[in-house]
Amino acid sequence: MICKQNLGARMDLFNKRATLSINVADVFNTRVFMIQTDDLEFSQMGFFNRETQIGTLSFVYRFGGFKTKEDKPKVRYSDDPF
Repeated sequence: MICKQNLGARMDLFNKRATLSINVADVFNTRVFMIQTDDLEFSQMGFFNRETQIGTLSFVYRFGGFKTKEDKPKVRYSDDPF
């Protein structure tokens, strides 16, 4: 049985110009990998519990220059002078 329990949180800061995120993978350390090999000569089964508990902390700051479609001015081209 493989039970994947990940946990994460994100918070916008500085009027949504920055984002702070924290993530933890395999909170309860339950990821176990099983390998089974069957052959005419032998049968083998192995269980592995790798180090899967990983935590990440990230900080992103948006300096500007990126505009969404709503922010861009609408330009209309027409042959009509009015």
